[in-house]
Amino acid sequence: MAKIFRVYSGADGKSHIAEEPMDLKPFTDVEGSYGEGTPMQSAAGIAFRVFPPGYVLAWHCAPRRQYSITLSGAAEIEVGDGTIARVGPSDIVLAEDLTGQGHVTRVVGNEPRLSAIVPLGNSKAEAHAGIPLTASLDERAALKESLELYLADLRRETAATDAHAMQHSLARRQEVLEAILRRL
Repeated sequence: MAKIFRVYSGADGKSHIAEEPMDLKPFTDVEGSYGEGTPMQSAAGIAFRVFPPGYVLAWHCAPRRQYSITLSGAAEIEVGDGTIARVGPSDIVLAEDLTGQGHVTRVVGNEPRLSAIVPLGNSKAEAHAGIPLTASLDERAALKESLELYLADLRRETAATDAHAMQHSLARRQEVLEAILRRL
């Protein structure tokens, strides 16, 4: 059975990881499919990514709430308290650590890791912001503060970047963040 690992930001400013059970309930669909499944969740899209053996992404936060589903290969997810979870084919990581220290992702073994990335959300703004637009005022204030800090970092990075294509990409991220901030 697949495992679900939730990576989330703690009050201590570090990311934490917890293995959580799938919320499986009996279902029957209109076409006759039946069994056990989770409730339907809104998703903003899907992307498939291949990471080579030896790939390491140092400390980083998730760019948005998203599932990362390992289709082949294996990876380790390390969080701030030193916990390391190994994920393999059919394992699911729910990345929700949008602030703080973040986590490290590294491909282990001799084969590439193929993953499906599924951003969660009902709208483009929700997919980029990482929390529902129906969030509480406290959640919105915390998100706004985090986005403003991230936006300041992006502005500095854009100003310090020489490559035109990279500047365009960073500028586009700035535009999206500014649009989200206006809505908060």
